[in-house]
Amino acid sequence: GEVRLARLDERSVASIVGDMMASDPPTVFSAFLADRSQGNPYFVAEYLQSAVERGVLWRDARGAWRIGAIDGSAITASPRNYVSTPAATCSSPAIPPWA
Repeated sequence: GEVRLARLDERSVASIVGDMMASDPPTVFSAFLADRSQGNPYFVAEYLQSAVERGVLWRDARGAWRIGAIDGSAITASPRNYVSTPAATCSSPAIPPWA
């Protein structure tokens, strides 16, 4: 049989992001990730990792998460890139650097 999974809503994406960041994410950031990932938890992790790698999301001197401008151009990971790329060629699993 076929199994259909619904997309995660914005609240569920915020919950995943909060768990991965070990703090509540800014609403605008979780909304951005929900939109960009289309509710797919794998892509939520990919976009989150991309945000850290590209300096859009960082920890300040006190260890608090800070977020820069979110215009979409700084976080370039695209689900289409991962879907069209064979798994054997992926450089790393979707594990954020702080995990």
